[in-house]
Amino acid sequence: MNVVLRIVAGQFDPHFFFYPSLMLYAQALLLKLHFAWGLLRGSYHAPLTLPATTDFITTIPQAFVVTRLLTAVLGAASVVVVALGGAQVLGRRAALLGAALLALSPWAITHAHYMTVDVPAAFGSTCAIIGAMSVLERGTWRSYLLGGLAVGLAMATKYQNALLCVPLLLAHLLYWRRHALLSSGRLIIAGAVAGVVFVATSPYILLDWSAFRHDLGTLFGSYNGQHGDITGAWPVRAYLNFLWSQALGPLAALLATIGTIGLLHRRPAHAAVLLAFPVVLLLTLLRVQTHFFRNLLPLQPSLLLLAGYGATQLWDVLALRLPRQLRPGLALAAIAGLSLPSGIAAFSESAKFAQPDARVMAQTWTSSRWPGTRIAGELQHPLTVGGVSQITSFPNLAAHSIPWYRGQGYGLLLLSSDARRSWELTTPYQQLLSGGKQAGRWGGPGSGYRGPRIDLLDTGLTTATLSAQPVSATIGPLRLNAVLFGRKLTGPAGPEIAVGRAVKPGGMLGITAFWEHIVPVVPDAQYIAFIQLRDTIGHTVAQRDTPPWAGLFPISSWRLGTVVEEALDLPMPATLGVGTYHLVLGMYDRTTGTRLEIRQTAGQRVQNEIDLGTVAVER
Repeated sequence: MNVVLRIVAGQFDPHFFFYPSLMLYAQALLLKLHFAWGLLRGSYHAPLTLPATTDFITTIPQAFVVTRLLTAVLGAASVVVVALGGAQVLGRRAALLGAALLALSPWAITHAHYMTVDVPAAFGSTCAIIGAMSVLERGTWRSYLLGGLAVGLAMATKYQNALLCVPLLLAHLLYWRRHALLSSGRLIIAGAVAGVVFVATSPYILLDWSAFRHDLGTLFGSYNGQHGDITGAWPVRAYLNFLWSQALGPLAALLATIGTIGLLHRRPAHAAVLLAFPVVLLLTLLRVQTHFFRNLLPLQPSLLLLAGYGATQLWDVLALRLPRQLRPGLALAAIAGLSLPSGIAAFSESAKFAQPDARVMAQTWTSSRWPGTRIAGELQHPLTVGGVSQITSFPNLAAHSIPWYRGQGYGLLLLSSDARRSWELTTPYQQLLSGGKQAGRWGGPGSGYRGPRIDLLDTGLTTATLSAQPVSATIGPLRLNAVLFGRKLTGPAGPEIAVGRAVKPGGMLGITAFWEHIVPVVPDAQYIAFIQLRDTIGHTVAQRDTPPWAGLFPISSWRLGTVVEEALDLPMPATLGVGTYHLVLGMYDRTTGTRLEIRQTAGQRVQNEIDLGTVAVER
């Protein structure tokens, strides 16, 4: 998506060659049209400023719907190509059954939801194989040109589709046989068309050759045995198991085997052309050290077409032994038995995509039930609203204890199975659970939701368990119970406030205020909290003014009588001199500029600011 946005902004050289550029340019064109339509309708406003990156948080989620729609359309188009193109090769019944199996394939449906090149590559390979079958049957100039065009477009979606030249070459040899060399002009033209289409849709492969060579080398290096679904050369058993269980399904795999045997027996040339790409692709993928099963998507339509052919051949044999009047009913029952298992799984998979991710569910539920509660979470990129997040990211929550998190001002812990690489809570996390209280759980096996398992733990942070410096002052509708001070540190175990009153110039003074909402109805005002650092003669040398929780949780959303922890960290100017400074806190109404009344120690009024004591600036 980031590459597509650069192209939309006018940078036509993608500087990205891990995939060919056809889908990048297609997505960019689609987004151009989407943004133009959005400007006309008022969904976007001129001048349109696109984000530099969308890796984790996006400000244009509707654009992702558009780009994913293109993948879904091409996935659906593969079904149409199998139904129409396959009918001309293997007959209407076989083609319709193969198309139905593809339409109801949970694996294909899953990948058709993603803005990736795998489903488009499957669409391109299906068109190219149908084109090769047309060459085998007709051998006309038109069939060669269309076949070359289809191979070029397929190559332009994913490099591995260059192997589609094999069925086209095989179709040429089988059609012309002894005269194949004399008729090679048509094959050469078809190859030239494929090459021109590939270069025309990925021109910077030639124009930015050094970058292309670099990315291609990196791409090949990624298959050296690291990561992947499985690793190790020639994992034949794992591939067969995946084809049996997911890519095809047990019943379709058996029917594809029957169809292959039947087609080899009746029409060996057609079988050779139809199987050439799946066989060559499998042999190519098996020999590398790293294996991604999504690379098999382009061969799925061909194998399911063979499954449809196998089903028709098996029915023709069995129907001869059945009474004529029973055949229509039994045929319908057979079709239902063939499509029902994958159909149920397909609808179940689609239902999962209709549900929010477990991480989104956990964060939205927590923000509504625990407004103003600071959360330590094992989420690298938590949700933000206006640049503010309720969650502070930690790589491993088990690195600290529940009392440590309470002392740092965290009321909740958000545990993710991604961090511990286990669905269940391992021993260190069980110890965390024993010190806190489970407040919620989302995701995991059998939950019906995507993403990791998320567990929410309550640390038990209350006014009675606060370990920070007590203050006990009321400011308008709030009571300030305590304040935590210290240098803000960031280490491998996560952020930490090193408790103390010493800080360095250019450093960060970590400040966490522990508020309590004490009035049933919050007066209508635009509250702004301020922190000021003053020198010995009263000049303000550092200041921060912010609405409560930076506007994420207004005071009216806080729960009555519940501790709310707010980070009010104050950056120290790099030019700040060594010495002792005074820290004060207060609140005012932005509309009027009037400071809120403050009372301390048994209702005694003070100036409209709270003296938080001194801070020492040290080198």
